[in-house]
Amino acid sequence: MRGITTPVTKIRRQVFTEIARLAYEDGDYSRIEELPYTIIPGEKANYRDSVFKERAIVGERLRLAVGLPLRPVDQHAPVSQGINDSAIADMFYEPPLINVISFACNACEETSYTVTDLCRSCIAHPCTAVCPVKAVSIVNGRSYIDKSKCVKCGRCAQACPYSAIVKSERPCAAACGVDAIESDEYGRAKINYDKCVSCGQCLVSCPFSAIADKSQIFQLIQAIKRGDQSSQRWLLRLSVSLVRWRRRKRCALPCAKLVLTTSMRSLAVRTSARWRKPRNTSRMCRLASCRFWQPPAARPGL
Repeated sequence: MRGITTPVTKIRRQVFTEIARLAYEDGDYSRIEELPYTIIPGEKANYRDSVFKERAIVGERLRLAVGLPLRPVDQHAPVSQGINDSAIADMFYEPPLINVISFACNACEETSYTVTDLCRSCIAHPCTAVCPVKAVSIVNGRSYIDKSKCVKCGRCAQACPYSAIVKSERPCAAACGVDAIESDEYGRAKINYDKCVSCGQCLVSCPFSAIADKSQIFQLIQAIKRGDQSSQRWLLRLSVSLVRWRRRKRCALPCAKLVLTTSMRSLAVRTSARWRKPRNTSRMCRLASCRFWQPPAARPGL
């Protein structure tokens, strides 16, 4: 879902906006307890079956945005627990970077093959002939897959002339390049941190917004407010990196999005400035976030 503005994107932006506002305000940081009600107002749920569940999930995302760990589901703890200790200009981060909010996960089914209504009850039944373990049979004139026997080879889907057999995958697991997404005892996604490289592909692929990363925006704003030289040097390095990023990506606009994710710091920064309309806006950017990318020939001087 990269490059598509969805309700997941909206919630993520609201979380970072409220955390940034909270960091710039001097006072009692325990006001973070009120933020789930600010982000999810009213009495009616908009995204899930319960407005209370929505606010609980937003509460966990707020904690991660501050750099705090997830709370145990089976123990009572306020959203603000530990926030005063994190209100420092120094780095406040404890692994892991990528986290699964367990009760937000929909426990999507792992890789499987399913016969859809497109099955035409043909006479040839090629799906039954190619299955190496005889997991496909004919029930009431239609193909049926016994998932207890299926080895997920996909040969039945390839043989079906009507494309009536479809493959379904867990989005986060399909996006992970190192097979770090596993399942817990309830069928929910779980990250194997011995394999995870914190690339964030599972985060941007989860349609239920159940995976979130820790941020250092709260601590960075504290450093900016106090005028620490270390934060000024860090921002200077960020600006230099942004210029190099624009040149490397050959972007035609003086605006860009740069996401820095390291093992110790995660921060999303957007910079923008006035810009002239590009000569050719019909070309789609090779970057998911920019519509105005142009070929090198159209960008003299970059």
